[in-house]
Amino acid sequence: MSILEQTTTNEWVILAGVLLELLILRNTWLAYRSRRWLQVPGRVVASSFEEAGQAESEGGSSVSCRPKIKYTYDHAGKTYVGKRIAYSIMFGTKASAERLVRNFRSGKTIKVYIHPRNPGHSVLLTGIDAAPAFIALVAPPVFVFISLLVVREMGFGRQ
Repeated sequence: MSILEQTTTNEWVILAGVLLELLILRNTWLAYRSRRWLQVPGRVVASSFEEAGQAESEGGSSVSCRPKIKYTYDHAGKTYVGKRIAYSIMFGTKASAERLVRNFRSGKTIKVYIHPRNPGHSVLLTGIDAAPAFIALVAPPVFVFISLLVVREMGFGRQ
């Protein structure tokens, strides 16, 4: 019997939660560190947003949108292309996406923040958004806990 066949559903749920948490911690750390990254001038090449989903509620429905900004910048004689806006969750309302796209309209000269040891890594907005960071750090453990309860109640993973 292989190790994959011996692995229970509970173990897979825990592994998924741990990996998600590690990714979130990495991005939160990079967001925090980005406040001290080098600042270089850049230019927006393209700026738009896409609808990411629709949520229904008692008050109606709202559309979740994700801004998409492509920019170029030069560092140490080399030209780079960036797409990362920030190391935080970049989904929001249509109005917030439109506002961000207006602030970073195509052709505009902008400030780009680049990783000091890896200039190919860049962002337009630095630092941590407190509310999304808190949610992102709390959500995976809660997800794992609830998933384990569901798995236990449904009887998966029992041998």
